[in-house]
Amino acid sequence: MKLTTPLWNLSYEEQLEKKSKIVQEFLKGLEQKIKEISSKIVTIPFEGIKSSPIIDGYRNKCEFSCGKGNNNEDKIVGFRYGEYRYGIDRVGSPNVCKNVSDQMKLIVQHFQDYIRSRSSPWYSGETHLGCWRQLTVRTSRLNYLMIIISFCQDQLSSEEIEEEKKALLNYFTHDAGNICKVTNIIFNVEKNKAGNELIQSDILLGESYIVEKLFDFQFHVSAKAFFQANTQGAEVLYSLIKDSMKLDNETIVLDICCGTGTIGITLANNVKHVVGIEMNKDAVEDAKRNAQLNNINNIDFIAEKIENIIHKLVNKYDQQRLVAILDPPRAGVHRKVIQTLRSAENIKVLGYIACNPQLATHNLIDLTRPRSRAYQGEPFEVITTTAVDLFPHTPHYELFILFQR
Repeated sequence: MKLTTPLWNLSYEEQLEKKSKIVQEFLKGLEQKIKEISSKIVTIPFEGIKSSPIIDGYRNKCEFSCGKGNNNEDKIVGFRYGEYRYGIDRVGSPNVCKNVSDQMKLIVQHFQDYIRSRSSPWYSGETHLGCWRQLTVRTSRLNYLMIIISFCQDQLSSEEIEEEKKALLNYFTHDAGNICKVTNIIFNVEKNKAGNELIQSDILLGESYIVEKLFDFQFHVSAKAFFQANTQGAEVLYSLIKDSMKLDNETIVLDICCGTGTIGITLANNVKHVVGIEMNKDAVEDAKRNAQLNNINNIDFIAEKIENIIHKLVNKYDQQRLVAILDPPRAGVHRKVIQTLRSAENIKVLGYIACNPQLATHNLIDLTRPRSRAYQGEPFEVITTTAVDLFPHTPHYELFILFQR
């Protein structure tokens, strides 16, 4: 519990207060870094932290490892106590973790019971031997429940692996596991080596996706797709973006690092047009399908690097109000992306969503540093910042930063 939910013993009000102090300390450090680079004294406004509508059992996706327990119990399914690279290979039950729903805990227990009934051993990341490696669970508010099994082939024949698939399907549809009400089962067969290369992926039950509800929109969420782990919390975050950026029916939104299109699609009815830009072609195809699913017609998705397409888009919308939303991976984006946004003078307003502000500091500084040969265009200024608690019982949060120039 201390590893997965270290704030579990604090009241929720105390958790929010603690996170608020963490954010303010980060912002003070950011102010100092901006001052060192620009020789300008800046004060970054902080509007506080917005709470999560749901505090316990909020995660809609969890990845559970298979391994040995702390007391050498065999075939435990749960969270690893640490990383292999630090020599930690023990697994603990998620039953005490407040961020995991009872529904997920029930599935974990039944999956553990099931693999204990099978002769195939659990997979060891140290020796690269064994079969049962990981259980991933995805749930939705529309009562979809997907399980994704990561199974290493070890020395098993194709016939033996097929038997494992049939037995697993039977357990969750006609045997004791039926109580879990699983709607989708995906069985991935992998090679027994570092990296666990995928050999084969089979849909044993349902479709390759589940359906999730966000506001009044529905989204197909595939096994590998990124989707905010706290659906209700994501609604708070996206509402904040819409309100902070003063979007209207004259606004063109560039949704950068758009993934499967959740932000752009939820904002589309409030603006003139949305252009989603994403390097991952599979994510873009998911985004297009989600737009069609919700009958959103004022949105386009482009599978391309931002630096290759931004100037064409800026020129296209030269006479219109153009704003950008950047929702990058944990470590931020490459400096070329920031340099490109800086040079796009028509973008006057930019919203940055940081899920790990410390790792994204380089982006935030580069957006505000003085004009130079490397960073053309006027620098942005931080207008306001607001944190959103998408991860109760943990020190993590999302930070929305509104830039303007």
